[in-house]
Amino acid sequence: MSDFQKKFHQDEAVYNTPLNNDEFPFWVAQYGTTFKDSDYHQIRMQSQMSWIEYIISGSGVIISNNHSFVVNKGDTYMLVEGSDVNYYSNPEDPLEKIWINFKGPLGKSIIETYNLTDIVLYRNVNSLELIKEIHDICNSNSDPQLIQQLTIPKFASLIHFLYKNNKSITISSETVDIVRYYIDCHVTENIKLSNIAEFCHLSVDYMVKVFKKKYHMTVSGVNDDDFMHSYKFTKNKVSY
Repeated sequence: MSDFQKKFHQDEAVYNTPLNNDEFPFWVAQYGTTFKDSDYHQIRMQSQMSWIEYIISGSGVIISNNHSFVVNKGDTYMLVEGSDVNYYSNPEDPLEKIWINFKGPLGKSIIETYNLTDIVLYRNVNSLELIKEIHDICNSNSDPQLIQQLTIPKFASLIHFLYKNNKSITISSETVDIVRYYIDCHVTENIKLSNIAEFCHLSVDYMVKVFKKKYHMTVSGVNDDDFMHSYKFTKNKVSY
């Protein structure tokens, strides 16, 4: 293994490569694995890097630039530099994932060429082996220029793979699951309908309507306290 900086956190193994140089057109700045942790939660505002992650197991939520997505085992997602992102695990089924963080104008150009800049979620797209190949290159080499030379074609292959397997994901199809996940993560707290609606970027009336339609809970017209009491009472009977 090369002499890269390696950091172990409670929920992650993070590797920092030596390619921290704005003169490089593309470089993998960090790579690693996130382990299962029911409290896992990350916030990145105006991120300085782009990243691609594959979900090995578990599930969670990504809020990216006011759009919400539920991610599950077998999904890949990509978030580009400059994004505002809030993402966290489902506490009952925490995320385990493998990922790369990358920078440089060439990476951005490749993503733009494939018209994938605004695509976040790649449902059931298994990028595990392609991401592992990039990890292996970074692990096996210490020369920054050689790492760059070897990772660029692998990265291009990864983006091409995402492009070929891209499936349209509508934000509306994710809405009710975002509501459910938010409540699951805060069910022991004194939250209000208005809190949930604001977080999910919905009106209270619409949120109540779509939640009732999927989970068959009579919440329309009740007050905040009644809603939370009803949800806590029936929570174990509701399946995802």
